[in-house]
Amino acid sequence: MLLLCSSVWGNPKEYIGSFNVTKVAVERRSAFLNSYPQILDDSNGVNDTKMIQTMIYQFVNNIGKLRGSITGSQHTASWRSIMLTSCENEILAYAEAQGLAARVIPITDFSFEGEDESFSGKLYTSFTDNHGAIGIEFLNRWKDKRNIYSREFEEYRKMYLEKSVKNDVARRISLHYSFIVFTGKVLNDLFNREGLNVDLNALEALFYNISNENKAVDRPLAAKENRKKWWKF
Repeated sequence: MLLLCSSVWGNPKEYIGSFNVTKVAVERRSAFLNSYPQILDDSNGVNDTKMIQTMIYQFVNNIGKLRGSITGSQHTASWRSIMLTSCENEILAYAEAQGLAARVIPITDFSFEGEDESFSGKLYTSFTDNHGAIGIEFLNRWKDKRNIYSREFEEYRKMYLEKSVKNDVARRISLHYSFIVFTGKVLNDLFNREGLNVDLNALEALFYNISNENKAVDRPLAAKENRKKWWKF
């Protein structure tokens, strides 16, 4: 999946980074990529799991660490993007801070349903031979309708804010999740003649799953429920 995502903008083998990296390296790579997504593979490969929490906070703040020098403050790097990662364990399992759950959208048990054994091979060949093409084509089609779509996004933002009223953390990520669904809708519109059909209902169902079933997302709620169990006689 990370290979597929990275192929939108470049060569997957050269684009994807590793978790065997320092926070400074992540900062500099994020600044270089700027508005392109930061993609890191397999968080289980990190040297120190404690770094994951601080790395996520640093990334979502969209600005690097402020550093001084003999002559004054150094230039502080900045970016405006997202980070995509993969791991065997949920990345929130490596974090202790409750606020981190409001900065991460977990997607678990993902699979390409209904595809035969040849699907993966065809997909790999496709994005290996054509990497970067769809990103350029998207920009060409987006620029003609960007004003229309920008107004439509507000409707999605309000809709997902209303869907998350029972979960404090889900409410905080509702803006970001609404953008994911909105992007799916835009892609369906722009690439309609190619037969692209992002399942928006499945994305909506995933949001409900995050809000209602994944207790790791709302850690304050989970802590409250654990206290109830502890004092039950």
